[in-house]
Parts: sequence; structure tokens; C-alpha cells
Amino acid sequence: MHARTDHTRTTTRHNGRPFGRRRAETPRAPTDNGAERSILGAVIVDNNQLTQVGLEQLEPADFYQDAHQVLFRHQIALHASGTPIDFHTLVHALRSSGELDAVGGVEYVSALDHGLPRATNARYYARIVKEQAARRTLWALGHRLVTDAASGTDLAEITARATQALADLSVPSEALAASDLEDAADVAAEGRQIATDGIRYLLDGIIPAYGMLGFLVAYTKVGKTTFGQALAAHVAMGRPFLERAVRQRVKVLVLAAEDPKEYTAWLARDLEIDRNWMTFRRLPLVLNATTLGRIATTVRVGGYGFVLIASWQAVVRGLIEEENDNAGAVVVVEDVKAVARDTGVPWLIDAHSGKGEDQSDDADPLKAMRGASGAAAAADYTLSLRYENGTFGTRRRLSGKGRFVSFAPIAMDFDPATSSYAVAGASGATSAAKDAYRETTWRQICEMGALDTTPRSITEIAQRAGLIAKGARSTATQRRRVTEALKDRPEVGFVHEVRGGKKTACYRRLGDL
Repeated sequence: MHARTDHTRTTTRHNGRPFGRRRAETPRAPTDNGAERSILGAVIVDNNQLTQVGLEQLEPADFYQDAHQVLFRHQIALHASGTPIDFHTLVHALRSSGELDAVGGVEYVSALDHGLPRATNARYYARIVKEQAARRTLWALGHRLVTDAASGTDLAEITARATQALADLSVPSEALAASDLEDAADVAAEGRQIATDGIRYLLDGIIPAYGMLGFLVAYTKVGKTTFGQALAAHVAMGRPFLERAVRQRVKVLVLAAEDPKEYTAWLARDLEIDRNWMTFRRLPLVLNATTLGRIATTVRVGGYGFVLIASWQAVVRGLIEEENDNAGAVVVVEDVKAVARDTGVPWLIDAHSGKGEDQSDDADPLKAMRGASGAAAAADYTLSLRYENGTFGTRRRLSGKGRFVSFAPIAMDFDPATSSYAVAGASGATSAAKDAYRETTWRQICEMGALDTTPRSITEIAQRAGLIAKGARSTATQRRRVTEALKDRPEVGFVHEVRGGKKTACYRRLGDL
């Protein structure tokens, strides 16, 4: 007799138990095919991902698909032999071993990187694959226990086998390296020493001289690229900038990844810089693991002490889904910070701010970055460059916030004719600030040995002090700056000499006579 038929198609057997009902599907072995493909594709896109995945942790047997086991095995072999891993080398290795058809042929290999998420996720997917492999081990163990229990196998033997299998599955975590652990008393003492000696800066209060990452954030066309170049040139020459001392003259690496080569050159036309102190790379780049490694090597080999990158939006293309991808942006920032820490030198990246950025003096520069504001927040510090007197005005304001950086807006005048910036005297520059600027220049003249017992012209002193490039002509502003620094110094003598048929004012140090 048939019972009522419903959507489950239930009928009744003679023993009263239903039949015809859809049975529950047998659980399938845990696996994540997408994660496996993502790892294989990431290695093809960026061979360095193979070491990030971790050869000592991930093995071919951890992949569920037989084809993926074969592919990963060949990737490991190519890497071990020093052969670049790409579509052609991988296909060649598979064809030579007679396993190309077994993995799905050329079509499957060529499609491994299709629709691939950003390569920096390889470590995340490796954890998924490793975890799924462990789950399959437990899954197989469970089936074995069910079979053994039903077959009448000795209970003690079943228990011992299960215990051993679980012990083999659990891998003890390694302890943190003892050399990486520091006593709090020692860390506190180091902090007190920093407080005593003073925080190290490249540019006083603005660019800390540590392995830190900063962002220079501004509206488009405010002049952040020009500003960044000017700042970098002053650091490379050891010249004060915005009335703040450059504490250490260092070589600067500028990675101009956004603008056309000609435009970058045009912006740099007014830079007064000695040869071999500032280097440009005027080519596109993306801050993936490979590129970061190459930059770090360049910094070490070249002896660079400061890295300037233009711009953030240009160097993260393809690494984040879109500009509002905060999580993705933070991942990239953390990778860049790690390399900055490793090189031990400051990095500064300029970035576009949002259209609705707060332009007031109370604005938080950390909230200025367009789209991925999380990236700016993840950086060590942020500098905010803003208009002061309108889009077509020449006044700018600079403020900063973050680790070792905290300063109220500095009003500046921008001179388009010379692409230079100077603290705006009409916006409240105090006599104390002017005195500090004068003393900074005087200290630099003394430290560089620019003034001795031989009479020197103002231009000669400026060149010897590194205030202008050797052989370059001084501007009226530069001459006035040196003159102000020498004025009313009891240890400085003044004479007139005829040079080139003209009477020239010359200065010399009297204290050494």
C-alpha cells in the first residue's frame, strides 16, 4: 500500500520503514580546490611566493587533487634547480616526465593564474591547504575507526592505533627564538637613552631617521611630487628645509612610478644637487614581494638612506581590488613596512587624498588618504599637504602625525619659478623661528668647514657648506641666507677683494688666527 506522496517522494515498505526518501549524502573528503589552484598560480606569477608558502611546511601530499600534487612537485624541483618557474618551464618539465596529460594538459597549466587573487595571499591559501590535509587525515581515521569497530577488532588495538595517529597528526609549534626575546628592563633603558640622546631625524621633526614608512598625502595637483623632490634634494645635500635642519646627509632613491619620464624631468629642473647623491628610477613598478626585495637590495648595495616613491595609487595596481579595499591596502602597507624595517632607512610614499578631505588646521592627516584610508592609518606617520589660499594660490600648509611625528601646520610659500618652498613670513613666522633658521645655517657652515682663514665669497661659502651644488650660481635668496648667518659674528671677519675686475665681499674666520 502506498502512502501519501509529497515533495520528498516518501513511500512505505512492508516493515513500516520509509523508502524512496533521498538519502543523506556521504560526507566528502575535506578539500579546497580554489586554494590549491591559487597557490600554484601565485608561484607562476611570482616565484618568490614559493618560499613564502614555506617548502618546509607545505608538501605535494598536502594537495588533494593528484594533478595539483604533480604540479607542486615540479614547481619545487624547478625552484631547487634554480630554474625560473613559468608556464613554459613548467609545461616542459611535465612533458619531459610524461605527466602533462595527467594534469589536464597545456590548457589547465595555462589557466592556473586566471582570476587569481593578489599573489600576497599565497601564505593564507597555504594555511588552508595544510589545514584541509589535516582534516582529511582525521576524516580517514574516522572511517577506519568505524570499520575496525564494526569488524570486531580488539578494542585496545583500535584505541592504540587512533592515539598514535592523532599523535602523528599534531605538530608541536616551535618556541620563539630566545635571541628575539628582550627583558623589559633593557627595553625601558633603551627608551630612556633615546630620550636622553634625542630622537634621530633626517629632517627635524618631519622625517624620522629610522626604518619607518610615511605617507605624503595631498589633493591631486597640489604639488606633492614637486614637494617630495625638493625635500629629497635637501636631504641629499644636507641643506635645511622649511627652516628645519637636515641632521644627516644621505643618498636618496626616488622611484617615480606614476608620471611620464619627461614630466618627472621637468619637475626636477630646478633641483640643485651634487652628482651621485640622488638617483631616479622613472619606470612603472608594483610593490609585490619580488619588487620589494629588489628595492631592498638596491638600497643596501647602493648605500641609500632615504626612499621616496611616487605614487601609492600607481604602485599598488593589481595588489588591491579597488581603492576602497582597506583590508587589501593594509596588507601591502605591512609588507612595505617590513622591508623598511629590514633596510633600516625611512621610506616616504606620496598618495592622493579624497575629494572631501578636511582642509582645516584641526584636520587629522591620517584620515586624508583617498579610498584606502586604512593604509594611511597603518603607516608609521602621515604628512598632509594642503592648499592655503585656493587652488591657484601659491600658499601651502604642511602638518604631520604619527610615530615620532607630530607638528601643527606649517605655512609655506611656493615659488613656481624655482620650484622651491619657504616658510611663509606673512603667516606668523616668529623671530624665534628666524633665529633658529639663522643658527641652523651657521652650524652647517661650521660643521662643513666652509669658513676658514682664507677669505671666501658668499657663493664659495654656500658651495662648501653644501647649500648649493659645486660650480652652480647662487640665487639672491641663498646669498641672503648665508649673509644673515654670518652677520654680527665676532669670530667672522669681512674684507673686500677684487675678483674678475669686480669688488667682492669676502668673509673669513678670525678665531683661528
